[in-house]
Amino acid sequence: MEREPVNLRISGNDLAVLQQLAKQAMTQIREVGGIVNLKSSLQESLPEFDIQIDHEKAADLGIPTALITSTIRQAVDGLTPTKLSTHGKEYDIRVRADEKKVSNTAQLLSLPLTSVRGTTYPLSAVAKLSFDKSPSEIHRFDQQRVVIITADVSGVSQRTATSQVKTKMNNLRSEERRVGKECRSRWSPYH
Repeated sequence: MEREPVNLRISGNDLAVLQQLAKQAMTQIREVGGIVNLKSSLQESLPEFDIQIDHEKAADLGIPTALITSTIRQAVDGLTPTKLSTHGKEYDIRVRADEKKVSNTAQLLSLPLTSVRGTTYPLSAVAKLSFDKSPSEIHRFDQQRVVIITADVSGVSQRTATSQVKTKMNNLRSEERRVGKECRSRWSPYH
């Protein structure tokens, strides 16, 4: 697989810091003459929602966490309680909630949960939803998250362009130090 002439990585554990540093790096790299097809592994982000369960409230109401998670899983993904064997092949039997009944977050939050005491509560009584965007893919290197930035060079020598990119990245090292020890990111060439 051929690599782009400009190919670097920014690594660290804090995704927000990585996003900030990657954005700054891309801004700096765009200023270099001859850089084309500049890409970051964080460019494409996917919408996602996160469900936070209030474990204390669930316990007070007598709703086991396992019931909450299995109810959500069944509504979203469905369950595979058994398999059907026919003509030497096995097929999963998937049981799923009616898509029309769980087509938006309000319907998801209204999913019924029955407590160990027999009382029924909506999911919203013990859980909240939050929305965010996440990278479509998170790369890792040495067990740390890594943002990979690549670009091609056109109209100038590869040596000139990569030298200018290297100078820009060295100038950004002061920003990296400002981030602090616990969310430190480091710049390094990728090849």
